[in-house]
Amino acid sequence: WQTIDIDNGEEVELGLRIKLDGTPSVGASNFVWRRNNFVFGSDPIEDEQYTQADQTYQIKLTVYGTGGQSHFITKTIHVAGGMQFLSALPFPGMAFRPRTATVVGNEAWSISWGNEVGVFRIDDPEHLNTNGDFEIVHVDLPYSPQSISSYGQHLYIPTNTTSGGVRIYKADRDNFVEEGQILGPALTGSKASAAVVVGGALYVGVFNEPRVLVYNLSNPLSPALAATLTFDHPVWSMTPTAGDVLGVRHPDTGYGGWRLSVVDVRAPLSPSIVGSPIQMPSLAGVAVPSAAGNLVVAPDVEGLGIVETNFGTGGSPIAEIASMVLPNYQQYVATNSNLMSTGTGNDGYYRVFKYNIVDPHDPYYMTELGAGGSDIPSGYSFVAEVPGQGELLFVGLQANGFSAYRP
Repeated sequence: WQTIDIDNGEEVELGLRIKLDGTPSVGASNFVWRRNNFVFGSDPIEDEQYTQADQTYQIKLTVYGTGGQSHFITKTIHVAGGMQFLSALPFPGMAFRPRTATVVGNEAWSISWGNEVGVFRIDDPEHLNTNGDFEIVHVDLPYSPQSISSYGQHLYIPTNTTSGGVRIYKADRDNFVEEGQILGPALTGSKASAAVVVGGALYVGVFNEPRVLVYNLSNPLSPALAATLTFDHPVWSMTPTAGDVLGVRHPDTGYGGWRLSVVDVRAPLSPSIVGSPIQMPSLAGVAVPSAAGNLVVAPDVEGLGIVETNFGTGGSPIAEIASMVLPNYQQYVATNSNLMSTGTGNDGYYRVFKYNIVDPHDPYYMTELGAGGSDIPSGYSFVAEVPGQGELLFVGLQANGFSAYRP
């Protein structure tokens, strides 16, 4: 639960669970709660969740003492409008459906499902359509990458082939050129399926072999192999936190499902696998709250599982501490306190669903966004810290481009 200062005009976030507490009423024996003059509760403490956006409620508490005396107090609660739309980045005459992205300075570099590379500015999120300055800098990469990562002004794109390794590009829209390649004996014949940067290290997942290769980025154009992590199953994707944990997703054909491994990356060049992997029937993706480095949120198509990792605290090093039943979702990102998941709503359209994960033992649904037409999400979104704006959500659109939201 979190405290809301409604006396100073603070709005209640749409979908947030709040607790109305009447226990400071000394000597009260009976309680009557009214919302807009309708009685809704009689307990000293009542739990509320407001699911209608842009609403105002008058909450009145009347308390009665044992001698029959009564007193009341009224408070006004304003409910916010949910995830706030800021602007969209339509690309007239283009068809850029985002698949993955990384942030370099004030720009986001994205790869589409058509294997194009595009770039746009994120520092003016309220005017993406006029100041986003979007352009496609490369058309039709000769491979189909699943991820893109960055270090300094360099982009690292795994080719998802057994001969291409990881390609290095210059993050310069005026001079987008290939600067190098990571291959060598460690990657020759291996299918580089994913690449993420953690601190000064590049982690490369191998799909046809159960390995993650760790490269030192002190020379970003010629990274040196620093460590190798070996698992029981191939690597499909990886998701890092701000600097403590890496979630690794594996297909498990023998089990008929997926596995989630957790890696301690507090020393990026000397990582270690934490405990044993957790089996999940259908692990659709992994997201990590940026302010909770010891939590890996691992949603799958049958439910949302929150996994806690314990470093040196005894007990199980990896344990699932909460779960929720969810519809079929595709992709997940997390802010400090919320999980955003993109999936299919009851109407068949992609939507972005928001869950509160402040208490990882008790996650819950808050609200959602997305509609028909050009606003249908593409199945991909990302969260970026924008100076002066805080954490913002950028949602890829199925038809074209991105929309920016204040989550």
